Amino acid sequence: MKVIFWPYLAGAEMLPRFARNPGIELVKVDSADSLAAALPGAAVLVISQTAYNAEVAALVRTHGKQLRFLQLMNAGIDGPQRHGVPEGIVIANAGDALSPALAEHVMTLLLCLYKCVPQMLEN
Repeated sequence: MKVIFWPYLAGAEMLPRFARNPGIELVKVDSADSLAAALPGAAVLVISQTAYNAEVAALVRTHGKQLRFLQLMNAGIDGPQRHGVPEGIVIANAGDALSPALAEHVMTLLLCLYKCVPQMLEN
């Protein structure tokens, strides 16, 4: 199965993990041009929802005829909702996998505001 991977973070750490799976032909892309070249014959696209823009959506419609699964590396699906995904492609996102880290970050920011850290840094 051909899997296209367009990393936005931790690509170097994730590539070896993908490569350990037998039967997967992994293709790393980093631009719309390399995506266009890799899409024919691909079954899976792993990409950030923010990288899924109008240009990527057009490439998927034009060159991704065999694409069946779109894995987003974020919690949202804004990019695919805004720009569209061809019928028959299943969309998944990171969803709840990111919730604990996000909750911790929000609580840290709230505590900083409560303790007046921004005002303290100004002085």
